[in-house]
Amino acid sequence: MTDRLTIAAMVAAPVLPAELAAAYLGLQVTNPEVVMRKLRAKGLPGVRIGRAIVYARADLDRWIADKYTEQTGREFVKAELSIKEEPNGTS
Repeated sequence: MTDRLTIAAMVAAPVLPAELAAAYLGLQVTNPEVVMRKLRAKGLPGVRIGRAIVYARADLDRWIADKYTEQTGREFVKAELSIKEEPNGTS
C-alpha cells in the first residue's frame, strides 16, 4: 500500500523512479525489473540517471490522458483546484 508521504512525493516530484512511477499508474509489482519491463511495454520512456531509471511525471500524465482519450473518445481534462475569494477578502 502506498502511504501519504509517498503520494505527496509522487505529486510533487518532476521525475519518479520506476517503482513510484508504477504506483502512480496503479500498477502493483514488487520486482524493479518487472516494473521497468511493464512501463516499457506500455510505451513509457524512461531515462537512466546513474543506476536508476526514472520517468517524467509529465510523461506519465500525458500517457494517462492519451489512453483516456483513446478509450473514451473524449478529451481528458485535468481538474484544477482553486479557492475562490469571497468579496470581503476571505476564502
